[in-house]
Amino acid sequence: MASPTPTSNNETYTVGKLSNLAEPTISLKGNHVWKGFKHTDFPQNIGTGDEVDFTHLGKSEDNQTEGSEGCLVYELPDGKKWIVAWSNPFEFYKRTENKVYTDIVQQPIHMNEIQAALYSQGKQSMDKYLFGYHAHVDIDEYTNTPTMRASIEALVARSMRV
Repeated sequence: MASPTPTSNNETYTVGKLSNLAEPTISLKGNHVWKGFKHTDFPQNIGTGDEVDFTHLGKSEDNQTEGSEGCLVYELPDGKKWIVAWSNPFEFYKRTENKVYTDIVQQPIHMNEIQAALYSQGKQSMDKYLFGYHAHVDIDEYTNTPTMRASIEALVARSMRV
């Protein structure tokens, strides 16, 4: 099912821009949508030096506005996982801060733990330096149509990573 596109100026959605500044193409290994359209076409692969984008609508399949909140997990060439999560909550008549969370892990992914980290550690901007990578993510703060920007880059040659 193709991702729908916003149809009016008062919709809630998140525009995601993902950049791979690491080595070979990275591939989507998992995703989870907590709020919003569940069948979004998230980018499957991101080539070296490429930027890809997506739009995630903050409406459920039954057309109820609920906010845009989800997580993407990309596998890096050495098997580690890059996590990108966002929260663009819909709060009628209330300014609610958008948040993002990123991490680089080698252990199995548990989506409920990522959501908990997003809520407790999420910020408007975040950087992680782990395993020879630098992951960055940021999001526009108080808007129901923010742009989230995320990037991953290798800090050392792949043969030198632990």
